[in-house]
Amino acid sequence: MRPNVKHPAASAVAQGLWRDTCRGAAYLVEAFPDILHPGTFAVQTVSAERTFWEKAMLLHEETYRPPDKPRKARLVRHYYDLWRLITQGVADHALADGTLFDRVAAHREIFFRWSWMDYTTLRHGTLRLVPLPEQLPVWRQDYQAMRTEMFFGEVPSFEEILCVVGEFERRFNDTARRPRCS
Repeated sequence: MRPNVKHPAASAVAQGLWRDTCRGAAYLVEAFPDILHPGTFAVQTVSAERTFWEKAMLLHEETYRPPDKPRKARLVRHYYDLWRLITQGVADHALADGTLFDRVAAHREIFFRWSWMDYTTLRHGTLRLVPLPEQLPVWRQDYQAMRTEMFFGEVPSFEEILCVVGEFERRFNDTARRPRCS
């Protein structure tokens, strides 16, 4: 039995602070408008900003994964998602919430807690999103395997994705070198 944990990150989830509501429509309605009636429905989602930090932190954790612990297939999708969230402006919104990064980091440390991960590295100045050079071949292979079957429309190269993600990583870590206003 797991112990009951009282923690700000856990209470934020319980209070719904990281939730969002959006409107959705089924692809079938678009495909068969004469048969199905158009309409939308409300969907409860995790906020895009929280999703951004969750994916960024997962990728940070993956850069610390020991070589003897194989990575699951299709994790590279999180790089694509992070790229998309950065290019659509979600990363900037996530950065604007000064406490969200720390709350998500605290949540991951409690609920994910990989034994090989040093969670003190989840902070400004030490966030590591781009894979280490020795990890790149496996990530590239995973991306190539997913590229045609997972994504719609124009698909960026893995190098383009890493360039955008790497630039965000530098920008985020540079904020640790500048004084932060409260």
